[in-house]
Amino acid sequence: MNLLFPRQIGVGLTCLLFSLCIQLQSGDFPQVEQYSPYDIHLKGSAVDNPYLAHRLWADWHGPNGKTLQTEGFWNGGTEWIIRVALTDAGLWNYTTHATDALLDQCTGTLECLVSQSRGFVKQDGRHFYYQDGTPFFRLGDTCWRLYRSKNAPFETHFKPYIDARAEQGFTFIIGVIHTLGDPSINEGGSLWEGNTNLDRLRPQYFEWVDKRVQYMVDKGLVPGIMFVWADTFDDFYQYPYNRDTFSRFRRYVVARYAAYNVFWIVSGEYTEQMSSKDYDYHGEDMKFGNDNASDGLYDIGDPYGHPISIHPSGMQSCSRDYPLFSEWLGYITQQQSGTPAYLYNEIMRDRSYGLPVCNDEFGYEGPTDPGQPYYHKTNQTGRYAKEDAWTMLCAGAYFIWGNVFTYTGKEYMINTDSLYTEGARYMSILSDFVQSGINYTEMEPAQHYIRSGDAYCLAKHESEYLFYFPKSTTIQINLQAPHHIYESTWLNPVTGETFEDAIVYGDRVQSKTSPFADDAVLYLHTPRSEALGVELSYFNATIEENSVLLEWKTESEHNHAGFIVERSIADSSFFAPLSSFAMNPDLRGGEYPAGCYYSFRDKNIQREIDYYYRLVDINLDGKRTAHQPVRVRLTMDTVLQNAPQPHAQLFQNAPNPFNKRTAIFFALSEPQRISLTIYNANGQIVHAQKMFMSSGHHIVYWDGTTHAHTDASGGIYFYELATERTIHRKKMVFIP
Repeated sequence: MNLLFPRQIGVGLTCLLFSLCIQLQSGDFPQVEQYSPYDIHLKGSAVDNPYLAHRLWADWHGPNGKTLQTEGFWNGGTEWIIRVALTDAGLWNYTTHATDALLDQCTGTLECLVSQSRGFVKQDGRHFYYQDGTPFFRLGDTCWRLYRSKNAPFETHFKPYIDARAEQGFTFIIGVIHTLGDPSINEGGSLWEGNTNLDRLRPQYFEWVDKRVQYMVDKGLVPGIMFVWADTFDDFYQYPYNRDTFSRFRRYVVARYAAYNVFWIVSGEYTEQMSSKDYDYHGEDMKFGNDNASDGLYDIGDPYGHPISIHPSGMQSCSRDYPLFSEWLGYITQQQSGTPAYLYNEIMRDRSYGLPVCNDEFGYEGPTDPGQPYYHKTNQTGRYAKEDAWTMLCAGAYFIWGNVFTYTGKEYMINTDSLYTEGARYMSILSDFVQSGINYTEMEPAQHYIRSGDAYCLAKHESEYLFYFPKSTTIQINLQAPHHIYESTWLNPVTGETFEDAIVYGDRVQSKTSPFADDAVLYLHTPRSEALGVELSYFNATIEENSVLLEWKTESEHNHAGFIVERSIADSSFFAPLSSFAMNPDLRGGEYPAGCYYSFRDKNIQREIDYYYRLVDINLDGKRTAHQPVRVRLTMDTVLQNAPQPHAQLFQNAPNPFNKRTAIFFALSEPQRISLTIYNANGQIVHAQKMFMSSGHHIVYWDGTTHAHTDASGGIYFYELATERTIHRKKMVFIP
């Protein structure tokens, strides 16, 4: 009877369960968290080469009709594993299928529990997101041979390296499973029997790959798993091997690591060996599966749809083969080095495909003198790597950095004394800044906001703008955002220092000069607060002597920048701005707990035309709230409008300004109860009185004292007349 050994994979989580190969009873189902790898262990027949002899996979049926297919893998001896990551909470039933009778038709049930995981990283448009919608900023580092003990011993070199990169804000590490040069060997021994027999894989090697992948994932890093380099890809096609030899190896790696949060890279330097069609075959099988595999069995592919790409040779992009690769390619990979302007232009060219663009090998930080150890012609200083990185960010791209002392090229071992280099610090500063709240997935390259000067811009129109200055210079910008104001922050990409600068207005050309000796970053964004839209007490439109007087009162105001008055002619489908708080001080908002009175007069009107007026309030976040419009029509003998005629009128006080006493004038259309209230500039009540008044014109005097009979301080005051139907407010100035 076949035994199942389910096991939770993860730090500190090991749960062994023995059961017969039958359906588990209710209440006894093993539990696993969403998106967490879970192993089901099976025992197969004893054969000479299980890797070559048999296939195993499982069909899964979950809640709400969800289905999944996962391939199993041989793990040495007679042990086979199905590693799964369940995506939806609820009960999942599985049935195995295998060419080995002992592995076939095993059934079981797992209970998937809701977790705090954000899910796997997916490609959507030109960016990457976790499945919960959180953007994934793919800032990578290079460690080609991180799975080999010669280059990255697990305890002494690999762990310190990963710890450092996680601390520095990197999110992605790229490495190769089957490498060039010396045999692929780690703490578990060689990847292949005899180091070269591609038909005899050794699972002991992958047990130590498991440890490395798990360690990276636990640190919050996403492994970029490259299967081979082009030279070793070619080895799989040489007699006595063929395309199926690589397919078998590829399926094994996918079966073993698809349950983790990973990216796939079919091959490195692919343009150096074989034809593009050979790579296309494997990319397509990984993405879509293949029911015409040469062994007669279905090729499941990657059941989770992790991003797939392929790494080109130097000064190339995989977009050269895009028509062929288009069905399965998840992102464009470049290997481009050169000036920042060159990198920018190459990225802009590849953005036309609508996929993320990733320059995954733009040069390595390292010695630039040919006489020094570790020298390579593509080496660059940390400073130049920094400039390249910020420029590529402004092009809307992602990138992988590298350092020759840690990238394990040419058989080098990770140098743990070189984990905190100048370049690594610069990448860390960039990562911290981008992930501090910038909505980079909503921003686009936007050079048109730069009127003159040497800089790059990434922007979301009317919301936020990032300018990168490659050197200390002055540029002219025009944000083309009337009625908007922006807070500004300078970042020193060398030190990480930031400081706030003056408000920037969106409706004019302005000069900005880098405050640092080297390069600089300027970030502009609409002011951030918890402000909500303003609620109106009323909004009236009145015809007065061939003009329209708009009057409105707010209930209260907090973090309110001001109003925009808009007008539409003949219908209410399109509104154009008439005036804005950015240009008209009378429309500026503020902190008014008791609200505030506003007015605006439109003198440019004609008879027999319907006019619609709308108010738009802007909070300090830049959030726009449009209010319901009012309609007015100037005719020969009537005025049509959707607001009631005012029952009270409030006139300007006199004298104004005043220093001892002022007269407040108002008129009532009918006898009614009113209140007259005086507020200071902070919205605090200074004096108030309620009274019943007859119809007609009235005068009330204020002598500059408070309701507590103390002298009021000098400054701006507002006086408010409130009736049962309307509220009116005007401004006055008291000079004691």
